[in-house]
Amino acid sequence: MKVGRNDSCPCGSGRKFKKCCLLNNGNIEVNKEKPSIEKWSTTRVEKLETEQIIERLASYNIPINIESTVTDIKNVSSASDLVRKWLEKASFDNEDRIVDFLLPAIKVLAKRLVPNHFFLETLEDWLQIGYELERYDKSHTVMIWWKAWKALDKWVATTEISSIQDLDNRNNGLMKLVLANWIEDFDHVLYDEGLKDKLSVTIRKFVAEDFLVRFPNSDKTLLDRMIVAKGESSFLLGEHNQTDQTFQDYANEHPNNAWIYIHWGDLYNPEMNSIAREKDKAIYLYKKAIKKTKVGSIFELAEDRLKELGVGMKSV
Repeated sequence: MKVGRNDSCPCGSGRKFKKCCLLNNGNIEVNKEKPSIEKWSTTRVEKLETEQIIERLASYNIPINIESTVTDIKNVSSASDLVRKWLEKASFDNEDRIVDFLLPAIKVLAKRLVPNHFFLETLEDWLQIGYELERYDKSHTVMIWWKAWKALDKWVATTEISSIQDLDNRNNGLMKLVLANWIEDFDHVLYDEGLKDKLSVTIRKFVAEDFLVRFPNSDKTLLDRMIVAKGESSFLLGEHNQTDQTFQDYANEHPNNAWIYIHWGDLYNPEMNSIAREKDKAIYLYKKAIKKTKVGSIFELAEDRLKELGVGMKSV
């Protein structure tokens, strides 16, 4: 093939022949680099009609129809499990993007065909969206994570899982996020938003109560956090008797734990902008903490609280 000096270079560089391979003594070096292939994402798959998704899957020797897809989706709690099942049927080579296509395709089909079905991968999508919004709009994070919690709670109720750590172990490899860490982050966000929004306080109380029932064998640190969340949210909702009962029940079950009296006393401490200032009650609770611990950081914290209220250690 004869190539003119001003023709495009056959190597595929996009430059003229005279400014490209002609300078290399006319030896044409064909550009063998393949064009980049756009990665399949949930957003990209959502642009396809359901029939188009099924046809594309059929081209990879995954012969499904709407009825069989609905059945397959209902039988798994993880989209990744269904990916593995369908891959056993598939016929593809390394250039096919079937593995890239399958996961978002299954998530989109589930959303359309079985909208109430729960996938762990969908949960992670919601959590990630919440994290992305957290810096700019915590109120939206609350609502997205609230939806995620309700879906998770409904699903866990169908299993024998009794600790959030067991759930994380089960999800190992399926989810990048650690649910135990997310629960703590969710509680942080609910606390912050609860300072200005009563709905967040109500949600915080519900999540704490439900967590204590659903995951009673979780790590003690997280269970303690949920106790505090339940007590604090009840207090902010004006349910002071319920707050007292929550903390008293915990103190009875864990007689050697003094920290609960600090949290309890802080709610009534007039020096801490309490909505129900009861100085005598706060003093009583801080003294209980001191009697329970004698030494250590909790002792020092209770001592500082009493000094702020004008109470010396001689009276303890």
